Amino acid sequence: GAVDSIDGGRTFRQIASLASVDAMGWALSNDGQTMVVGGHSGLRLSRDGGRSWQDLTQRLPASDVHGLGMDPASATHWWAYLAGRGVFQTRDAGQSWSFLGGADLMIMGPILPVAGGQLLSADMRRGLIRSTDGGRNWSTAARYMAMWLAADPKQPNLLWGAGNGVSVSADGGSTWRTVPGWPAGASAVGVGSDGRIYAGVLSGNQASVYLSEDDGSTWQHVS
Repeated sequence: GAVDSIDGGRTFRQIASLASVDAMGWALSNDGQTMVVGGHSGLRLSRDGGRSWQDLTQRLPASDVHGLGMDPASATHWWAYLAGRGVFQTRDAGQSWSFLGGADLMIMGPILPVAGGQLLSADMRRGLIRSTDGGRNWSTAARYMAMWLAADPKQPNLLWGAGNGVSVSADGGSTWRTVPGWPAGASAVGVGSDGRIYAGVLSGNQASVYLSEDDGSTWQHVS
């Protein structure tokens, strides 16, 4: 299923309409109104900030969605990584899809558009990967085994990767450095519009959320 929080991650509530979705990838528009979420059971779309959802799974070439991305300049242009199939794109908000490539990839989580028209994602075998041609071809950007990527909304060149530890890039993903002091086992990271950084830690079936208000120097357990 999927959950959301309206108090900075301190409490979460189940999103009833997404109870059957094993959420593995999210993407949203700059204004936060258009959202897509994908997982083993397909793809869902919201045009009202997450209040209601439409099932677009039947439009996909396959239903197992492990990665998602959205063009910040167009809420109708998305990328999806379908497990075992590769990277696909839609320019009409999920109504039709075209195959781009990457059948040998193993992407998990976001497909991030970054500066210069590039895409970054996390491959569970190859590390951080980059495409300079819209998702058709991919190369290794860093030998860092990440499972999740996030960009700072106000500093688009500032990127965070979580997986085998946490790394940060200040140059749009060209170079990365390991960040000490993060919550042990962090496998997901997100940055709020206010600059707060959130880290997700999964231990068995128990998920925890940590918050940093000082760029990752110190952390508090919030839920």
